[in-house]
Amino acid sequence: MLIEQVFEDISGNSFVENPYAPLKDPGTEVVRFVRSVDQDHVLGIYSSSEVGVEPVTVSSCPALLRKIEEGDFTLEDLHGEVLQFTTQCPHCGRECQTNMKVTSILYDMQQEWQSVMKLTQS
Repeated sequence: MLIEQVFEDISGNSFVENPYAPLKDPGTEVVRFVRSVDQDHVLGIYSSSEVGVEPVTVSSCPALLRKIEEGDFTLEDLHGEVLQFTTQCPHCGRECQTNMKVTSILYDMQQEWQSVMKLTQS
């Protein structure tokens, strides 16, 4: 019995377990697509012209991604840095580079997270 399941994930963050890993799953087909403007809006992505602001450039805003020299790795500096490390590709299992950036948790989420941590430590 053939079952067809279609996932259209506009965030691009869906993963299906591959029982043949690290080989390609012969029963799976991955199709990439470009989001429409409406789909961008659902995700909260708007162009600078849509919100009526001038785009920010790296030279006009030093807080945007910039290279940090060796020895300058304080926590505050890492908020502007993209970290790279080696991981396995979730699709084919081969070695690849993953990019990660330090971000801030919204205040309400941070308070909720701290409450959860207190409960688990009790």
